[in-house]
Amino acid sequence: MSSAAVAVLALALALVNLGVGLNSDGLALLSFKYAVVSDPLGVLESWDYNDSSPCGWTGVVCAAVRGDSQPRVVGLVMPGSQLQGSISDQLGSLQHLRHLDLSRNLLNGPLPPSLSNATELRMLSLSSNGFSSVVPSSLGSLPQLQHVNLSDNAFLGDIPVELTTAPALRFLSLSRNNFSGEVPAGFGTNAQPLEALDLSLNQLSGSLPSEIGTVHYLNLSSNRLSGPIPPELGRSIPMNATLDLAYNNFSGPVPQIGAFPNQEPQCFFGNPGLCGSPLNILCSVPTNAPNPANVSNQANAGTSPPAIAAIPETLPQQQQPTGGGSGQAKESPHRSGGGLSPMKIAGAMVGGLALLSLASMLFIYGYQARMNEVQTSRALANMPGDEKKKNPMENRGRWCCARAGGAWSGNEDDESASESTSSVSESEEEPREQKPGHLVAVDGETTELEMERLLKASAYILGSSGTGIVYKAVLDDGTALAVRRIGSSSPYRMSDFENRIRVISKLRHANLARLRAFYWSPDEKLLIYDYAPNGSLAAFFHS
Repeated sequence: MSSAAVAVLALALALVNLGVGLNSDGLALLSFKYAVVSDPLGVLESWDYNDSSPCGWTGVVCAAVRGDSQPRVVGLVMPGSQLQGSISDQLGSLQHLRHLDLSRNLLNGPLPPSLSNATELRMLSLSSNGFSSVVPSSLGSLPQLQHVNLSDNAFLGDIPVELTTAPALRFLSLSRNNFSGEVPAGFGTNAQPLEALDLSLNQLSGSLPSEIGTVHYLNLSSNRLSGPIPPELGRSIPMNATLDLAYNNFSGPVPQIGAFPNQEPQCFFGNPGLCGSPLNILCSVPTNAPNPANVSNQANAGTSPPAIAAIPETLPQQQQPTGGGSGQAKESPHRSGGGLSPMKIAGAMVGGLALLSLASMLFIYGYQARMNEVQTSRALANMPGDEKKKNPMENRGRWCCARAGGAWSGNEDDESASESTSSVSESEEEPREQKPGHLVAVDGETTELEMERLLKASAYILGSSGTGIVYKAVLDDGTALAVRRIGSSSPYRMSDFENRIRVISKLRHANLARLRAFYWSPDEKLLIYDYAPNGSLAAFFHS
């Protein structure tokens, strides 16, 4: 029995003797607290064994559960809190846990198999920690698990084949780990199609299975996969899907069916044996090609056979990334996930994810932007110094695998580049990992709205534009709000952002929705309005 479990057992006995009624959810959470060895931001200071309920603790989300007279813990949301330690086995005893987000901390050790005891778990986000060992296969048995993000850790071994049969799984990212073995067959073959599957930057080997079903975004870049690309894959993946197979050892022609012809060449770079469109590399010399000139009698001609004349002198920008030995998984110098644009995700959510919580919506929408930011910064850090001096921003627009018709094209103007530069300079002044988020009321009336309550609200997409997505969020008491996500690209610091929002909140007009609050963090910026159910202005004028 672990030391944390012993401490919780002793605490439980003491509470019984004292007549204190901290419920089982509170005891399970205290076991997590005692497994944390460092809490520099003090986010766990409010977790007190003298409390009768854990529902007032920082990061804990509670909700009424049918058949239970008291609210139960349904969420533990503590991203970027600099917590150092491990996850205790008792965390899986939270029977009604639905959202577990401990991303961007310093947690390590194995992932306890007992997490599969939380049978209502829907979102598991543990990215950017130091977790190691194998991923428990029992996660695949969770009946409601929809989103799993274990990227940027130290997991190893085979990817559990049980994950392919998880009945509700819609989003899976295992990127930036040490997984080996083959890609399991069967992803996307359940009744629920996969929206995104990201297995990039691992050490996966073997051939690409043809038994991959409906997946709208597939990223297998920077692995050791080999062999031909199965044409059957093009028949099962949707035509509008985004693929990234760059920097592997695939060979043979790129299949010209399904989604494959719609991809950019960058999605296949780093595979010396691949040929055909869209790489513009001939797979063989056409039979009707004219005979090349006989150069055997020319000076310095050598003894090369005539077929060499059909090979172009230079390949089209197919550069290997810097660093890494032969046969090692290489970090792709393009944005490995660049094709998953916000507009595509919005369309996917309109089609099938309309009943998720607001936390799940923001999780999907923001995931790719954060991954792109991390990959861009790391790729730039690995570039030679002279290349960075030429133009530190010139590579940003080339790493996207999406077609120009998508929301993210391959070009960025000078204005966006200057905004990004401004954002980088401000992030140096304010370290991102040390700035917590703030939910601020600006209408003088909203006092009881908490971020945890907002995140667990049911969410529906109302619309989208180039500046973000607007959701309808319904709180647990039935209150409807409109939440506009600005995203992480805004360069404003907290103080500047608040000043601008407070000016906007003072505007009053019959046709303007009241701005009630805003949320600011380095990774997320939200505006919360009253929900207006009477349609859009365009519908009013054109009806």
